[in-house]
Amino acid sequence: MVFSRFCGLVPIYALGLAGPVGPEGSAVPVTVTLISTTWGFFIHANVRWRFGPLEWLVSTPAFHHWHHTLDGPVNRNYSSTLPWLDWVFRTHYLPKDRWPTSYGIEAEMPETLAGQLIHPLSSQPPVLESREARKSVKVSPGTRRTSTGKTRQPTPIAPAHRSGQEGCGAPE
Repeated sequence: MVFSRFCGLVPIYALGLAGPVGPEGSAVPVTVTLISTTWGFFIHANVRWRFGPLEWLVSTPAFHHWHHTLDGPVNRNYSSTLPWLDWVFRTHYLPKDRWPTSYGIEAEMPETLAGQLIHPLSSQPPVLESREARKSVKVSPGTRRTSTGKTRQPTPIAPAHRSGQEGCGAPE
């Protein structure tokens, strides 16, 4: 995250919109950082707002929720700010009449925060099989098949919203 923020600030300095030292040169990078951080929280918000044609110009919660879905198409909506880039690269997906019903990942994760922070450092990443292979195995409703082939009940990523819709998790 630090590296991606740094890459976002490089053009500001390269174009001469900010200076390397002093308060007079820091207004633009500080403003850009505050707006981008706020926007990151906004697109992960658990709201069902639609923005009409604006959804083609900037990313919205409706657009970004499909990036985190478990029950829709995978490898979609990569852009965190400009959804038209996903349209250019044919990864755009934003149906007008429905929302994802589940979010998160299918791999088993530790239940504690400390365990989740240590998990990527202490284990091999799971080898995920194709969606077609997972669809061919019958499991009871509400049960997920993990990367190791076991089945388990899904663990909610975030508390449920008042409407009953589960959240999409923490900001990236």
